[in-house]
Amino acid sequence: MEVINRTEFSISQIEKMAFMAAGENNWRKRTIVLREHPSDADLLVSDGITFDGSMQVLCTEKRSEWDRELEQAGHNKNRFVTN
Repeated sequence: MEVINRTEFSISQIEKMAFMAAGENNWRKRTIVLREHPSDADLLVSDGITFDGSMQVLCTEKRSEWDRELEQAGHNKNRFVTN
């Protein structure tokens, strides 16, 4: 699997970060796990694996850009779906 890491963290560090939510992004064709950024409450770390398992994309992103998915996950047992 190709790994694209756009964060300052290793994969093992990311896996230890607090889980926030998970779901499917049908537009990007990825299953995504959102994790709390360890030092900045305005950020989060997204960990996305393509549906075919060929690529993993890790990114540090603004938490506000995920507001809709986090709200949906809060009502659906920490799961979201985007199209």
